[in-house]
Amino acid sequence: MKKDPSCTMNFVPTSNTMIPRPPKSPSSTKLVITTKQQQQQDAPPKASVISPVSTVQFGKDDVHLEEMKIALEEAEVLQTFMYKALNPPFDPQIILNQNQNQSKISHCRRSTNALPPRVPDQDQNIARPDLISRCQSDPSALPSTSRDAAEKPMISLADDCVRNGDIATGIALYQCVLKEQEKQNRTDPKIATTLHKLGEAHFATGKLELAAGFFQEAVTIRATAHGSLNQSVADSLVHYGASKLGLKQLHEAHDAYRRALRIHQKLHGVNHSNVGHIHTQLGCIHYEMGEFLAANAAFEDALDVYQDLARKTPSDQKLWMGAAADALCSIGSIKLNQKKYDRAICCFKDALSIQRQIYGPYHVSVIASLDNIAYGQSKSKRYSVASQTFEEMLHTQLTYHKFYNLACYETLKKLTFLYEKTDNIQCAYDVTIEAHNIQKRTLSHADPVYLKTKRLLQNLQQKIAQR
Repeated sequence: MKKDPSCTMNFVPTSNTMIPRPPKSPSSTKLVITTKQQQQQDAPPKASVISPVSTVQFGKDDVHLEEMKIALEEAEVLQTFMYKALNPPFDPQIILNQNQNQSKISHCRRSTNALPPRVPDQDQNIARPDLISRCQSDPSALPSTSRDAAEKPMISLADDCVRNGDIATGIALYQCVLKEQEKQNRTDPKIATTLHKLGEAHFATGKLELAAGFFQEAVTIRATAHGSLNQSVADSLVHYGASKLGLKQLHEAHDAYRRALRIHQKLHGVNHSNVGHIHTQLGCIHYEMGEFLAANAAFEDALDVYQDLARKTPSDQKLWMGAAADALCSIGSIKLNQKKYDRAICCFKDALSIQRQIYGPYHVSVIASLDNIAYGQSKSKRYSVASQTFEEMLHTQLTYHKFYNLACYETLKKLTFLYEKTDNIQCAYDVTIEAHNIQKRTLSHADPVYLKTKRLLQNLQQKIAQR
């Protein structure tokens, strides 16, 4: 089958991000990060919420020594901040018990939900106690509002690290937050959010097995907390499907995308943008599995969604028309594989018309569609028409790339092949000599493209001499 450069057969998540191939796991080294022990006499004891020692994984090949020192300092500051946030200073409030003229004094922790301390009557003569003991704070008794306030800055910092490319530090921060969240309630939806973020971070590094595990756990927790018909469940399912698709586990990916599709259709209707993206992914899965009829149906469903969105949202019309052109190219590639060349040419021509309208006459998408059209025409044995299309494609390539590169040479080789098919060696020679003259002005004589064109020209000269 002719590979279609313009086809959307690259498997992407709904965010349009490429699915990376999982690299080999780099060897890693452990760095131990410890917090400074407080030296003040009245400092509160260490709370059990934050472990004084945490282990962070850094790849030897990914983090230089200076970056590790910076990460070490940042983690130390964050743990100190978390400790202070989870252990607020105590405000000594005296609770008096007047049984048998004995005062039992306890130190109460300030809480936003606690009642104000009782004010004793003015006529009671209450002596100030000689000693007020500071008691150990109980992490489980910490109000949820205080825990949330402590977690949000760390999650925000982790998000910033991931966005800025410091994914290793972001993962370490997410794991720290997750460890504290799991101590409270393992079925809390916030845990699912952290798991989902961890999955996205590992997905970005190409660790698709780890990412799939985090996404799957997030799906389970979110479905338990919110029910199966929930937007957050669909989001995690889509990412889980993308991870499985990158691992070439097509059946698991198909099941995940189908579940997400049903949720989106029930929540948003059949013409929502996410519905179109999932149809595209399902079409790619069916194509990889060799199920061309199912793939064609999925891409046609996606095309209907994108065309409807282009009509209803004029502000984003170019975006959705571009997506519609990609769907048409995918359908055309399926038709080429089925050897239905006339139908394939129609699909690529429709896509070409949209691409020229959106991107202009000189764009990589336009070049790819011209290549597919010429291929379909040549397979239909319409060599003269195909040669004209290749000439147009070569002109577009030269204008777009600004120089004669390897892609231009490949087009030139296809063009000369078609001329030879029609027994028009002179036209093949004329096109090749013109390309060779351009290369003389723009390329080094040691350039591989220049040398290949020179050999092609010599072969054509020999064929002309033999006639």
